[in-house]
Amino acid sequence: MDVRALFRRRADRGQIRFDFTYRFASPTSLKERVKALHAFAVLHGEGRVVITDHGSTGRPEMNVATAPRELPRELSALSAFIEDLLSISDWAGVVVDPPEQVEPATIRAVASVARMIREGGQLVRWDYLEPVVTPEGIAQLQEGGRLLLEQPIGVKIEEQTVDLGFTRMVVDEYKIAAVVEERGGSKVRLEPPDTASAEIFQTLHRVRQPTASAPPGSPRKGARKRKRKGRKGRRR
Repeated sequence: MDVRALFRRRADRGQIRFDFTYRFASPTSLKERVKALHAFAVLHGEGRVVITDHGSTGRPEMNVATAPRELPRELSALSAFIEDLLSISDWAGVVVDPPEQVEPATIRAVASVARMIREGGQLVRWDYLEPVVTPEGIAQLQEGGRLLLEQPIGVKIEEQTVDLGFTRMVVDEYKIAAVVEERGGSKVRLEPPDTASAEIFQTLHRVRQPTASAPPGSPRKGARKRKRKGRKGRRR
């Protein structure tokens, strides 16, 4: 953030004008960018700005009153986007470079992932699963039990792809709707037994669940959820 001061003096009177400018194409870190944008937001509120001269002039502090103004929509959107990038950067442990030009789809994807990070996951709705299992796996499914579904997750920020780890979804209740024999196993269609069971909180993790926890004969093909890609799953 750049601050420019314009001093005017006429006879025994003077005037100082301060202009605050945020430069997007600067080499500062995401944390510094967030601080600068927060300062911009504060300057649009009602209060006072205290200016202190740290030089050798000995000038007294200056108190400048600020009047409430509406925060520009572009500034509010930029601040939210930079904060989302900071959340992703801190979670993934990588440096994320803000692109100079961003597509709306990227902004939406970044916001969705950042919200998952802050909340530890997201509530999803699944319509059906179609795992391919062995005969032993079918018996286990008929007995009931917990299904663990994991999927790698990342986010593409224009030219940069950031690996975020894995999403994990645990399905405790399901019913077998159909069984179709295939080469190498049987494809079993699983559906939620009721509306409440169709909503599951999908958690976000940096590392994957150890594979040793899944018994043999577990599902090999993953879940299909509304408006979402297939997810690979296994049973534990």
